Amino acid sequence: MKKRGFSLLEVIAIVAIFTLIAQGMLQVFRQGSVTTRQSQQRTAAYSIARATIEEYFNWATLPAVSVTPYNLASVILNGITYSRSLVVSNGPSYPAEIKQYSVTVSWGTESFTLTTLRSAY
Repeated sequence: MKKRGFSLLEVIAIVAIFTLIAQGMLQVFRQGSVTTRQSQQRTAAYSIARATIEEYFNWATLPAVSVTPYNLASVILNGITYSRSLVVSNGPSYPAEIKQYSVTVSWGTESFTLTTLRSAY
């Protein structure tokens, strides 16, 4: 009479192969999660930098930022503290009515800088 089923050695081999495949899949999901979180943080930093430039786009607010760099209040978003600094300088060329704005947003060990030009016209 022939016995049916798997031997212990076959079951151990199948479990080992399944474990290796599952670990590989988990690593892919883990890396995707890390990349998504980093992308969300960079998107938040861009939005904060853009809002900061809009806040100081009015020429009347420029005398208040004569210190370079001008450190602004931190922003807490989704439990992460984003530090902001603003540098306003003369533009790269004539006329003198052009200003260059550079906002640096830092969080953890990362930072993001957004630079734009503004004219008084």
